[in-house]
Amino acid sequence: MKNLLVCLPLITLFSAGCALESSSVPEASVDEPIDVASAPIQGGERDYGDPAIVRVLPVSCTGTLIAPRWVLTAKHCLGRVSTVLTNGTISTAVVETFPHPSAGVDQALLYLADPVLSVMPLPYNTSTQPAVGTRCKVAGYGIHNNPDGTITGGAKYWGYVDVTLSSPTGYMEATFGTAIPDKGDSGGPLICTNAAFPQGSVTAVVTGHNDGDWPAHRVEGFSAVAATWIRDTVDNHAPVPIHKGTTFSPETNGVWQLVDYDHDGIPDLTYIKTSNTTSGRVEVFVASGASGYQSRTLATATTFGAETNGVWQLVDYDHDGIPDLTYIKTSNTTSGRVEVFVASGASGYQSRTLATATTFGAETNGVWQLVDYDHDGIPDLTYIKTSNTTSGRVEVFVASGASGYQSRTLATATTFGAETNGVWQLVDYDHDGIPDLTYIKTSNTTSGRVEVFVASGTSGYQIRVLSTPTPFRPEADGVWQLVDYDQDGTFDLAFIKTSNTGSGTVEVHVAPVE
Repeated sequence: MKNLLVCLPLITLFSAGCALESSSVPEASVDEPIDVASAPIQGGERDYGDPAIVRVLPVSCTGTLIAPRWVLTAKHCLGRVSTVLTNGTISTAVVETFPHPSAGVDQALLYLADPVLSVMPLPYNTSTQPAVGTRCKVAGYGIHNNPDGTITGGAKYWGYVDVTLSSPTGYMEATFGTAIPDKGDSGGPLICTNAAFPQGSVTAVVTGHNDGDWPAHRVEGFSAVAATWIRDTVDNHAPVPIHKGTTFSPETNGVWQLVDYDHDGIPDLTYIKTSNTTSGRVEVFVASGASGYQSRTLATATTFGAETNGVWQLVDYDHDGIPDLTYIKTSNTTSGRVEVFVASGASGYQSRTLATATTFGAETNGVWQLVDYDHDGIPDLTYIKTSNTTSGRVEVFVASGASGYQSRTLATATTFGAETNGVWQLVDYDHDGIPDLTYIKTSNTTSGRVEVFVASGTSGYQIRVLSTPTPFRPEADGVWQLVDYDQDGTFDLAFIKTSNTGSGTVEVHVAPVE
């Protein structure tokens, strides 16, 4: 059951323990109010990372960001929850709480007022519980008993524990390895690795203990994550996706794209038809977003002959307010190089304003895109190489528009292993002025849902700031795109379904990325 908070809680995105260290499991487990003697991780060492391990206030519990708007914590922490603090600086209000319905499962989900886009959520375990003897990581904020006898608070500590009990009921225990959670860590994560999550996942939640106070306290109780409940709660609370039939009959003879063509704040549905056209030329069609995609506002042949040897894109190349038709020709080029062509929107796509060879040799092992990478007002040519890379990772290359695409300004490997199970796109996801690398994984996903991943541009694509499942089931009957559909400052996931639709028309489906 869910509780709607009247007084909004705050979540602090830095780890803090809940001094209400109870548990529903051992009857004698500690359950007491916060005081200066309560302690988070005992032993261990300072933790300057793990931004997804957050502080839950004012009760002073720990939680884990498992999706941009969702925090997993302990159920016994609820009651005085209003805020989450991440990284010690980002304070986000909690608007709803969702305690697990079973009395014996000490877990709760917190739904945040705003998504936290600057922190990479941690995955939660959907595989088996760790075996006895497994060494796992714990982390938390709170009062810390230091070796010199002093007591400090507000600093995050981490360490290892060793699993000593892993019950089929979901109750777990772990003993001191290099550290042990204490009264200030309720709701914090037990992070373990397994075959499904070799980098680690939130496997259980700190619940309580019954072996006295530190330093006698050496065994902690945990509640193994209720993965099905977490998934169902998040899915059921997800905003209902927008589903719209359109004026277009299903077809796949070109490129579909959502772009605000008429600058009314509502993305329009555009179709660049590249083969089997009536005119024998590439043709451009637009259905207005304001009409719910029922009225076409443009249908025109262009200067380009029909061909499919590259990537077509509508982008306002010359910044006159009218999207231009661009063609990045990647094979069978005259020059033997990748070539870029532009037909101006102002001319109704009858006049070409650019035709040039570039620094790139012709190849088709990735995704080509025109984007103003360096914000100089001239779209740059970007290449996200997804297979046959030198590094074995996805690689990003940029040739500057200012150089006429003759000079490369970026060539880097990224955090992503090379794969082609989805859609790669460069967008400024976190609005810091540097395009981020996004990956919409549409098949072979861990969650059984379409998943979205983001690596930040500021990190040179080395740090992932988002990894989340979406409401969509995997399918390949259309086009996936990240776009700020409702102009609220956060990106939404759009799916333009072009075949096998229920309405018998091309359909547009949109859901927030949370």
